[in-house]
Amino acid sequence: MASDTALVKAIIRRHGKVIDLERQPDIIIEIIRQFGPELDDDGGLPGGVPPSPPPGPTSFQAGDPAIRDVMKEVLKISRELAKIKKHLGV
Repeated sequence: MASDTALVKAIIRRHGKVIDLERQPDIIIEIIRQFGPELDDDGGLPGGVPPSPPPGPTSFQAGDPAIRDVMKEVLKISRELAKIKKHLGV
């Protein structure tokens, strides 16, 4: 990144010591386009957004059925199936 003094000297070399914006208003746009990236100084801090944290463990999240919940349902189905078999005489 160039110093402010070096940028001013480069602009003077290219456009002269006096810039008449009434006569040539597009010069300011040209200066911004040419030297804008060099004028953009944020103090050296890195830019962007930090990455999101990784997802937590999925095996024990709240709301997921535990093995005992599954076994209760299997037992209910097993009992209902036994009743149906008894009713059908199988």
